Amino acid sequence: MKLNKMRIESENCELFSRVVLNFWSRLYFNLQWLKLHRFVDDIYQTIRELEPELSVSRFCTDYLDTSRSYLHNKKTTGREVSTDVLLTLYGNLKQSAKTFHLLLDDKSTSQHWVAHFERRASVFEDLASSVLSDLTSRTLH
Repeated sequence: MKLNKMRIESENCELFSRVVLNFWSRLYFNLQWLKLHRFVDDIYQTIRELEPELSVSRFCTDYLDTSRSYLHNKKTTGREVSTDVLLTLYGNLKQSAKTFHLLLDDKSTSQHWVAHFERRASVFEDLASSVLSDLTSRTLH
């Protein structure tokens, strides 16, 4: 009788351990998913401060090189933004920064626009660096 009781307690303890482990691993996954979506959303919001007319659909097509509904689909299905899309975003942000640096280097650029172009070049460089940092941490983990 005692052995049966010990076996049942052991099984309950094992089951409880699996439930707790499953809970924490799902919570960790959900937090990582939220962090990544918040990260991409923060990039969108930062660019939108520079371009108030930028919609999520246009952000998806112009910066992520995906369909207009890519981010919406990822959010509703609970899937991560792919590494390929983040690499594309990084390349597009670097290209935008380069464009503004070229405009700054152009001798015909009016002094009126210099501060405007410097700010944009700086913002796009910073965003590209943060995407690269995220990609690096993804690779290492």
